[in-house]
Amino acid sequence: MRIFSSKKVRPNITPTRRFQQNRFQARIREARAYHRLPKILPQAKTDIKLRQYSWRWKLILVAVVLALFGAMYFIIFSDFFLVKTAQVVGNRQITAETINEWLGEAGQQKYWNILPKNNWWTLNTANLKRILDLKTTRILKLSSRRIWPNQIKITLEERMPVAIWQTRGAFFYLSQDSVLLEQLPPGYATSTESFLSIIDLSNKPAAVGDQLPTQKLMDFLKALKEAWNRQTSSELAGLKLPGRASADVIAESSAGWVAYLDLNTDPAAQARSLGLILSREIPADRVKSLAYIDLRLSTTAYYCYINEPCSALTIPSASGN
Repeated sequence: MRIFSSKKVRPNITPTRRFQQNRFQARIREARAYHRLPKILPQAKTDIKLRQYSWRWKLILVAVVLALFGAMYFIIFSDFFLVKTAQVVGNRQITAETINEWLGEAGQQKYWNILPKNNWWTLNTANLKRILDLKTTRILKLSSRRIWPNQIKITLEERMPVAIWQTRGAFFYLSQDSVLLEQLPPGYATSTESFLSIIDLSNKPAAVGDQLPTQKLMDFLKALKEAWNRQTSSELAGLKLPGRASADVIAESSAGWVAYLDLNTDPAAQARSLGLILSREIPADRVKSLAYIDLRLSTTAYYCYINEPCSALTIPSASGN
């Protein structure tokens, strides 16, 4: 048995004794005294220094602000930019003097209680149309071009009367787009021969400026007048409508008889059928006693003479009139 051995035996040291060793305590003290070195930040090549505005810059700033306020005041309150005269092109019913008068009156009204409505800066085409529409129903379309500093050029397309609309004993000029232009005295309207008369048998009330739902009728009427004059020896004297939404149309001739037509059928074709009946079916000596010709059916036509039972034909009003 060997008493001495070359293998070293480590002493049995408990954790508490190990932490109390001088070497371990020295490392703790070294760690407590450790300080991280600061990062080296890049330095600017030039120093930026802020300083207060000098009195010269303050004066310039005040001058700019005053100039802006002065310009706004000049634009809003000065008469220099008010449009009081206009160059008018395309007008046949409304005179340039009348439009200039309306522009002057628009200056008495203001946007936001500040800016006059005839100010050059705000008088674009849309605003101009609104101003003139308050004065007249005669303007259908318009375009405008502003001319510095207070002039404007207006190109008009006017509503023209093409017929006289009668309802409830009142008479109105009716335009090409079915707008009632102005009311007429009954005596004048009944004695006027230059316009076709359209009678609303439903007697609905109407007023100037109303847009009637009769644009289809106006297109029908335009084509019917051209075809009627080619196919018949009499003139188209007027129309009667059972209702504004009715598909039935009663066309009155200058010879005294009437034709019952369908608004949904080609007016030229109906006028050709009318001409054939007048030339082949109605004897010339009986035209004066003719009461009506009914062309509302596509394959059959009916006609009747005065004082015969069939002469009492009536057309019922369409629903929704």
